[in-house]
Amino acid sequence: MRYYGRHRGKKKMSITQHTRIAYLPAQLRKTTSKGRKIWLIEFYQTDPIDGQRKRHRHTLDMNRIHNKRQRTVFARTQIERINKLLPLGYPYSDDFETLEDQINIIEALALALEDKQKNGRHQSIKSYKSQVKIFSEYLKEKDMQDLPIDIFDQDMAITYVEHVFNKGNIGPVTYNNYITLLGSLFSFLVDKKYLAINPFSGIKKMRPNQKQRRSFTVNETQVFINYIKDKDQTLLLCILLQFYCFIRPKAELRRLRFKHFDLVRGVIIIDGQTSKNKNASIVTIPDLMIDFLIDFGFNDYHPSWIVFGRGNKPHPDKAIGHNTLYERHKKYLYQLNELNKKHPDVYPEFRSIQGLSLYSWKDTGAIAMVQTEKDNIVDVKNQMRHESLEYTQKYLTQLNGVNDKIKKRKVNLLDI
Repeated sequence: MRYYGRHRGKKKMSITQHTRIAYLPAQLRKTTSKGRKIWLIEFYQTDPIDGQRKRHRHTLDMNRIHNKRQRTVFARTQIERINKLLPLGYPYSDDFETLEDQINIIEALALALEDKQKNGRHQSIKSYKSQVKIFSEYLKEKDMQDLPIDIFDQDMAITYVEHVFNKGNIGPVTYNNYITLLGSLFSFLVDKKYLAINPFSGIKKMRPNQKQRRSFTVNETQVFINYIKDKDQTLLLCILLQFYCFIRPKAELRRLRFKHFDLVRGVIIIDGQTSKNKNASIVTIPDLMIDFLIDFGFNDYHPSWIVFGRGNKPHPDKAIGHNTLYERHKKYLYQLNELNKKHPDVYPEFRSIQGLSLYSWKDTGAIAMVQTEKDNIVDVKNQMRHESLEYTQKYLTQLNGVNDKIKKRKVNLLDI
């Protein structure tokens, strides 16, 4: 179904003429068909060929939506869409001249994606492409692929994100990412005057589930490091860079190249393309790490090579898989947990591994640094690359989870 198209051998009508076509707005009708209750949308439009006003009835697959609230929302959205198109001659659009200043929603998304590809990072571009693909499939499924971009409104956007959430097994974080990524694409279209209001702006996001991540205890740290250091040098390097340098394992680690490391000065020079927040910064490497980095081969590889590359080793241009280090880390945790079940006296530290993840090493390193550098929190802030001392203090307080002032309260009801 096309809302705009070229005339096919019939007399063309001007835009002024076709906006005067008599129609009756769309309404929801509940009726029966073959003994079954169904919903449909009914409207009247004048046929531009014979001049007769004719009734149109469409179910638009809404009867396949079993949840009545969702079906009602979908019906309302479709009614609004049809009523916006009726003044333009819908559904006899093939009888009219194409509006040169209009593009459909699929074409508009392609333009927005092209803009993101100019300056975006590989992972960001991959995320945008995925969102456009999923959204485009939805539009085609609902026969909305030719909808003019300026007609797509917030009600339609809400219907889409609710459809995605109810259809797929996604959590609040993924749901919020859908809104954020599509909102960014539509912001470009608003800036370019393809539509007036961003339909994804203002859609309420879900509250993410509270993180259950915790840091490693001193004993857990010692046992885990001893367990893996002869098995997986790459994972060990990942842990050291988190623990001492607070390199973020997903957002930054996979982008590191040997050129970022200056072993003479003992620093990691992180440029804006590598940093998560796109801010250039310098991170200090503790002296105790230098020999390990040299033994790893930091002076042997070409500066442009990726440190954490494909195949669990440095690579000229391919980074290690997005979740590879996470999965390997999880495997070792499970192995230690199983060893605890068989030998509880030998591995008592890993009776429970709940809350431990690869990212826990950054938290563990932060706690260790605070314990040794507690008189100079500025050093902690700078090494963690936080924007403010307040943020560092909040981060550390959340890690500790214990309020020392409350622990040391003086009033003891047990002595009364």
